[in-house]
Amino acid sequence: MSLRHSFKDDPQQMAALHRDALMRYLRQAPTQDVDEALRALAANAEPEPEPLSSGTEPLHLLVVLGVPPRPDGQLTEGLRARVNKAFELAHKYPAAKIVVTGGAVANRYAEAEVMQRELIAWGVDPRRILVENRARITLDNAAYTLALLKRDWPDFCRGSGAEGGRPPARLTVVSEPYHGVRSLRHFAAALKIFNVHVELRYAPARGGSQAMLSDMHKPLRLGDTWLPRPMQAHLERTIEEQRRIVCGW
Repeated sequence: MSLRHSFKDDPQQMAALHRDALMRYLRQAPTQDVDEALRALAANAEPEPEPLSSGTEPLHLLVVLGVPPRPDGQLTEGLRARVNKAFELAHKYPAAKIVVTGGAVANRYAEAEVMQRELIAWGVDPRRILVENRARITLDNAAYTLALLKRDWPDFCRGSGAEGGRPPARLTVVSEPYHGVRSLRHFAAALKIFNVHVELRYAPARGGSQAMLSDMHKPLRLGDTWLPRPMQAHLERTIEEQRRIVCGW
């Protein structure tokens, strides 16, 4: 797919074009690329250690998907789990770049900017971090990240495979386990339609909350059993994820 506009002319327009193109694709093929997402999920994501010889390590990008921070801008359990995983991988793969993605969805704090702040405070070089601070849903995360990469890291978008003397480039999505299939499906679709040929991987961020339920939500009863709230939250989150996959967003 070719988008004939220049970031130099209007970066936000280019990002919007990427989003519209991905939305159309997902609506037309709501179950396409789920198999690719499942393959990336089954591979359990974390890449093999990079070669030590200079110039032969693969280009490697960590994409950290945001969730809303607390109203005071501090980390929720879910956001902390994702930042923890990103920090772990950033330390393990010091040549990797990092995209933090997520806008101000639930309050005035952009998810990406909160993650950037925390990673820098923990010692990650700010020059390694690219910030995408407009996404409101997972589809946006994928579309806006690809638009950002085409502007700021075109070498990665070219894949840099065997012809450049490197292994294929890698894109590792960092999110919580419940979000894995849908986030990978969106990124698999975005990579395909924007002709970015890289290896898609997944790194589960464990330890965060699996769902956010209203305090007014009534307990769920199955037969004679009342489900505990954590189990109910996990069940509802799983059902919602499946619904969104089927709907294509």
